[in-house]
Amino acid sequence: MGTVTTPDGKEFSDPREYRRYLFEHYYSFRNRSDETLTKVPGEVNGEEFHLDGLTDCTVTILDVTNRVVVSDLTNCHVFLGPSKESVMLRKCKDCTFTVACKDLRVNSCSECTLRAFTPMPVQLDDSHHIKVGTFNGAYSGLTSHFQAVGLDASQGAAVKVKDFSERDKELPQPHFQQLSASDEETLGPWEVQLENAQGPPENPLKPTCDPAPPPPCPFPIPDPHATFEGPDASNAAASVASSVGDGSGTAAPSEAQESSQFTPETFEDDPFGSSDRVENAEQPANAGEAPVDDFFAQEDPQQIQQPEEQAQYQDFGAQPDAAQIPAEAPYAPMETAATTTQSSEAAPAPSEAAPAPSSSDFMADSDETDAREAWEAQFAERIKAKDQEAAELQAQMQEKADEELDELYAERTNKNAIRYTSNREAEGALLQEAEDSAVSDEDAPNWARIVSLIDINAKDKSDELNLDRMKNLIIQLKNTTKQQ
Repeated sequence: MGTVTTPDGKEFSDPREYRRYLFEHYYSFRNRSDETLTKVPGEVNGEEFHLDGLTDCTVTILDVTNRVVVSDLTNCHVFLGPSKESVMLRKCKDCTFTVACKDLRVNSCSECTLRAFTPMPVQLDDSHHIKVGTFNGAYSGLTSHFQAVGLDASQGAAVKVKDFSERDKELPQPHFQQLSASDEETLGPWEVQLENAQGPPENPLKPTCDPAPPPPCPFPIPDPHATFEGPDASNAAASVASSVGDGSGTAAPSEAQESSQFTPETFEDDPFGSSDRVENAEQPANAGEAPVDDFFAQEDPQQIQQPEEQAQYQDFGAQPDAAQIPAEAPYAPMETAATTTQSSEAAPAPSEAAPAPSSSDFMADSDETDAREAWEAQFAERIKAKDQEAAELQAQMQEKADEELDELYAERTNKNAIRYTSNREAEGALLQEAEDSAVSDEDAPNWARIVSLIDINAKDKSDELNLDRMKNLIIQLKNTTKQQ
């Protein structure tokens, strides 16, 4: 049988001893205190891992693992890489865990913080004061490790909890509470920098990217300090100043705009400024410009349209003009006798409108009626026969029931009579026996009767008392009584 060599050079011929040695020295941290324990990518390689009996330690398992069991930890910070199976936390206190796995179970833990990613609800049992938040771990290659164990980061970072000890009244409250967004931001991420890493720390649940630079301005920005020469220098400088303004992107107002703006002095005497508008309205408009329609300008009396003449008032009670009344059509002439005669001749004769029924129709109706009446009579006879048959059957059943009831009463009477007779005979025999066994001396007991009441031939049992002496004494007393 061949041998197997461990990474530190030891050889084993027994596979079980080899596995035990690897597990104790490479796939577990046990009974440590105040240490920093680390496994980098490639050192665990999907094997089962155990943490046991650690105090004040910082543990980072930055690799794919199988089943992970964590027990008896106190005041530790633990970062567990993605697990292909379940992670069990038990009997831990005042610890912080960053875990990514398919199933997370917490048993008998207290005062711990869980930053977890798991597609299934966290199973909480016999634990209290557990703070639960989203996964905050990050290191280079974590996204590929998520994919290797089959964890889908697109499902979301929310963590659900199933509390199996919610009915335990003796367990301190609260059993668990969700960390708020502000609390998670205060705690911050747990990023681990690896040596010779190909990229920065990454968290597949919170991808980071640099913001895109703003797009360049499509229009050239003029320089307000530029100098201009030539005949149009003043206009160019003015346009630049108006486009740039005070540097805030707002054009500076021109003199015409400043003069058109209202000031508080304008409203001292005339709050509506009607006089200025009237004066401006009297001035002729410039050539090529449309006149301004000013609401406060004075109107030209010649341009004011006169109202139309009102229609003449017509008296409601005046007689209407006969010429305006339309002539009505004369009434139509009344019908004459000739017209009535023509209408009567036009009406068809009764014989022509509806021919009289023939004799064959009457015969067909009578045959149908006879057949229906015959069927009804036959059906009535059948019903009557059925009713009579049912009545006869009911009478027979009633008669049979009465006979059986009479037999029952007679049998019970006979049995009672026989029982009464036998009881009287037994009672008489008992009384006669008592009289025969009586003795003249009233003070002496009737031993013969006593012996008759005892089973002398009964066999003794080993577990009962021996009554032979008592039996012999009773028989002796009986015989003595007879001799006397």
